[in-house]
Amino acid sequence: MRKLVVVGAALCLTLAGCGSATVDSEPSQETEVAPLERESDTPTSAEETSSKAQEDRGAREISEIPSAEVPESEAKYLGKLKDAGVNVDGVEDQLLGAGKAACDENEVTISAVAGQLVEQQRTTMDFEELSKLITDSARTGIC
Repeated sequence: MRKLVVVGAALCLTLAGCGSATVDSEPSQETEVAPLERESDTPTSAEETSSKAQEDRGAREISEIPSAEVPESEAKYLGKLKDAGVNVDGVEDQLLGAGKAACDENEVTISAVAGQLVEQQRTTMDFEELSKLITDSARTGIC
């Protein structure tokens, strides 16, 4: 029993000496942030109110997304797909990616895009026919 008490006391002293789990080699330095100076939100005249309204144009509503100029070869490629009965509206980027994959002979990307278009009912063609159309149109249009 006496041996157990001695071991327990030694263990307590050892744990008490450990202190913090982290060691700070430098004394802590307190930092202070200067308060922000703000202008009054209330305008002093009607003229200031109208000038602030004219300046705040960041939240204007837009009616359409500005379109980038599509190179003629890419427009021709998309036109061939559209003429064949593929609904390309909204998926132009994916179709251009598939076309560029056809140039690199990347069949996986072509298959993925063709499969998605068939599943989304953007065409009445079957998978094989659409894959061939994408490949042939790309090779004659954008490659």
